[in-house]
Amino acid sequence: RSLCGAPRPADTKEEKIQNYAEIALVEVEKQSNSSYKHRLVNILEATTQVVAGELVKLKLQVEHDEQQEDGSSVV
Repeated sequence: RSLCGAPRPADTKEEKIQNYAEIALVEVEKQSNSSYKHRLVNILEATTQVVAGELVKLKLQVEHDEQQEDGSSVV
């Protein structure tokens, strides 16, 4: 049983989560000082939390220039 308002695991294959990951990747690109484009490799973890709206936390695996990095993003 989960508590009301507590974070809950989300299905990383769900379309809504996939869309949020793409939005997060756009934000990573905006904030990056790199000249390389980032590409989403995998959504490692996702949680949702209903507060005054919905808080979605993602742990993403991205790559650029054939190097992989793990990172977290809140959208």
